[in-house]
Amino acid sequence: MLGLTQQDVADALNANVKTIKNWENPRQTRYRISDAAWEYLDRAADIQAQQVAYARSVIEKHAEVFAESPIVVPITYFRDQAAYDECGRDAGPYGQANATSRAIARELERMGIQVEFRYPDDETAPLDSVR
Repeated sequence: MLGLTQQDVADALNANVKTIKNWENPRQTRYRISDAAWEYLDRAADIQAQQVAYARSVIEKHAEVFAESPIVVPITYFRDQAAYDECGRDAGPYGQANATSRAIARELERMGIQVEFRYPDDETAPLDSVR
């Protein structure tokens, strides 16, 4: 849901990826997920929810100002970490940014707004199979 790999979480927590794998293994009952990990994941979920709410508010404001919703909303999607870093976006893994893009798309589609995913280096061609 958040677009984070086990390695992403391990890097953020300065932990070994094996530790993260053990947390996700239901047979490993002796490994307790740390409070720091829960805080990190909760913070990431809160940030995603804030970004979805912000996108919704921008669309609602557009509809208020122009008396109609946009026909199509382009949403940026990244091919890889290098492309994400090159765009000078927030620090962090591109998978997390893409997961937020998908969450925004779901919300806008729920509102009846059509979305198109686009790579930042290819603004003219929509992505057809991102979901």
